[in-house]
Amino acid sequence: MDLIASLQCADQPGIVHAMTTAVLNCGGNIIENQQFTDHTTNTFVMRTRFETSQGIDAAHASLNEGLGKFSPALH
Repeated sequence: MDLIASLQCADQPGIVHAMTTAVLNCGGNIIENQQFTDHTTNTFVMRTRFETSQGIDAAHASLNEGLGKFSPALH
């Protein structure tokens, strides 16, 4: 299953690591990744396309658990 996760939050260290770990934890493999930091507003935006065989519910749970400390707007 191909999924796309996008997030937006305050820029801080560890966001990319948390995203890649969350994808790995749901059995995923990243196919494409894009990120951008707006230094004017200190906002980090990331879009990650990945594949996983575990389904959308498992992926959503893993992303919420792995990225929760960053309080992202996760889509």
